[in-house]
Amino acid sequence: IALVVLLLAGIAAAVVVGRSDLSRVKQVKAYFGEMDEEHRRWWKETAKTLWLMAQTCSLFLSVESVHLPAPFSWLVSAMDFVTLGPLASFFFSPCASFVTHYATLTLTALAPLLLLALIALLAVPFFIAGAGRGWRGFRAAMDRCGFRHYATMIMLFHTSICVKLFSHFNCQGPYEDETGEERRHLATDYSIKCDDDDYLAYSVFATGMLFVYVLVLPLG
Repeated sequence: IALVVLLLAGIAAAVVVGRSDLSRVKQVKAYFGEMDEEHRRWWKETAKTLWLMAQTCSLFLSVESVHLPAPFSWLVSAMDFVTLGPLASFFFSPCASFVTHYATLTLTALAPLLLLALIALLAVPFFIAGAGRGWRGFRAAMDRCGFRHYATMIMLFHTSICVKLFSHFNCQGPYEDETGEERRHLATDYSIKCDDDDYLAYSVFATGMLFVYVLVLPLG
């Protein structure tokens, strides 16, 4: 919670600085404001690449339980914070959630569709109040609600979604359960046995979602 509050405070500070009249800030704002489309796209792609690199490194070290000495651990904590790791862990980690593994798996896999539905719902009042009609009018209303940045938002959490889907197949064991049988258990939730019917059914779902996120989306 403290990290999320700090993140919001940082965003608020950035907004305040962005609206200030400081000479150096004005120069930076003028530089980006007068930038042509090609250079603006270069900055965006570079920022996305750095984001994904930091997010991938942070998640890999977390999954593999790699503990680095200071000051490298401080750098990893900074990367985790900058890439919204605390916020992502609330949705994508069963340890930080109040719902079951299967529920978090489903919500994580369907998060892009839920976000798209939310944007469409928020766009309805703008569509009704606007002058445009038909699909073009509704698309313009969705763009006002953030649809133009939809692909970017999905990409920023793409790694976290894939990690959650892959974690469904991370079974450990075999261990002896309450019946005395030797069975494999899910690493993130030992109450789930990897040969149960529910687990096998969700494995089919997770495999399909991995096909979409790992192959279809990058190629698209």
